[in-house]
Amino acid sequence: PGDAFVSLDASNAFNRLDRAVIARALRSEPPGRPLYGYLVAGPAAETAPPLYVHGQHAPIAASEQGSRQGCPLGSTYFCFGLQLLLLELRALFPTLRIGACVDDVGLQGPVPDLERACAWLREHGPRYGYHLNPAKCVVVPPAAGPFSAAAVGADAAGAAGAAGGLSCR
Repeated sequence: PGDAFVSLDASNAFNRLDRAVIARALRSEPPGRPLYGYLVAGPAAETAPPLYVHGQHAPIAASEQGSRQGCPLGSTYFCFGLQLLLLELRALFPTLRIGACVDDVGLQGPVPDLERACAWLREHGPRYGYHLNPAKCVVVPPAAGPFSAAAVGADAAGAAGAAGGLSCR
């Protein structure tokens, strides 16, 4: 009852995750090793794959970072890369429960630990290509205790972010 929940959002997460992080994750995890060759031959090749628009004969841009949307393995690449960040977060903050489904990440635990975890993600997430988007992160305060919406004077409409001032900013 004294735990809060934070739903995290990262700016353009799918396209910004560092490909070197994805490659490291694929090489380090046995289930990822067979996919490593596809990554380095495709999205992480020396020359980035060009992006075309229907009817155009020349590429309009090159895909240089992140998991390439439209790639059948893109979500898998993203998940492997994000897993490295989440494993480090779990090691640093063992009191938190961490759940993720592709780029939707949630943290649950004591408010002080959530505050430290959000600060750590703001500072260290960019090493992975993970950039928090504080305006889209959501805080659900605990139901009871010193950080509850009632304890800090927030009504139901202002409860998000009310957990003792906890925010991802």
